[in-house]
Amino acid sequence: MLVYHGIDAGPRPSGPYSTTQAEFDRQMAMLAQDGFHTLSIAQYARFAAGDPAARLPDRPILITFDDGRIDSYQGADAVLRRYGMRATMFVITANAAAAKPGYLTWPQLQAMASSGTWDVQVHAHAGHVRIPTGPGGRTGPFYANLVYRNGSRERFSAFKRRVTSDILAARRLLSAQISGFEPLAFAAPYGDFGQRNTNYAPIPGWESGWLQSTFKVIFVQDHRAYNGPGNPIGQRYGVRAETTAATLHDWLLQALPHNAWVFRPRRPQLRKLRVGRRRVAIDLKVRTGITLKASRRRSKSSHRVRVTVSAKGRVRDRNLRPGRLYVYRVVAVDEAGDRSRTLRLRVRTRR
Repeated sequence: MLVYHGIDAGPRPSGPYSTTQAEFDRQMAMLAQDGFHTLSIAQYARFAAGDPAARLPDRPILITFDDGRIDSYQGADAVLRRYGMRATMFVITANAAAAKPGYLTWPQLQAMASSGTWDVQVHAHAGHVRIPTGPGGRTGPFYANLVYRNGSRERFSAFKRRVTSDILAARRLLSAQISGFEPLAFAAPYGDFGQRNTNYAPIPGWESGWLQSTFKVIFVQDHRAYNGPGNPIGQRYGVRAETTAATLHDWLLQALPHNAWVFRPRRPQLRKLRVGRRRVAIDLKVRTGITLKASRRRSKSSHRVRVTVSAKGRVRDRNLRPGRLYVYRVVAVDEAGDRSRTLRLRVRTRR
């Protein structure tokens, strides 16, 4: 998972957490060339929940942006569309509500959410700030610490009310302003809900439990890591000003398991299906260097029969029984022997 904080139109990043549009384009081009496929936040939430039905594409990747900055949208949108990619924007709702300069407004966020290119989720309401945490001017993230005032810290009960009310306010605003909004994910500001640093030890344990009961996924940046299924806390790779397409590519090479780099052919595509009483005709799209292999079985039977696929991707299956349900399986095999995901067709012959 990647996280960006700003996309600048100029030749140089405006700060340590931004990147230029040209560099962002190079990074997306690298991901596309390497066969990565971006996920929606709903797809990732199902994966993180360990849902066995959550089928992901080959080399899945989640692209995220924090803060709801307008330069992120303006700098990334055309690039994402060019490569057929999708991203999730985590929004500071107080900025949207106040129409703060430099941040996305509600109409812009609604247009993004309706575009099919962007998802919108919760980052904070007014809680993306640092607060006083101790004497000597010490400060820390709003969601990770007790407030220190006049020589004493707030009570834990007051901390809970402060944190939950702010996050729930963000969720309510997004629900009210973005049609179809579903609160699936929360990206902790500064990547910290107390698990990195806090002035009160019970905070991370309580807050982790509350966040997981409120959202399906919580995003942090404790370390750059590959994320597996069944883990509601997701680690993100923070793209910074010095990150290039080459350094990102090198990190992906070492971070992802070896089998993620094994290129699999695309799943076969159906072009035409014709069904008679005793025969089935299937026409499939054929790609260069790919062999299609097919089999067929009757429904509720485990006995499988090989079916011939011509070089032009045609299956002509005859001598079938009228009114019976048959299940066809087709896979694509490349010259190295790597196999695609299976195309399954359920076909009932005519009576």
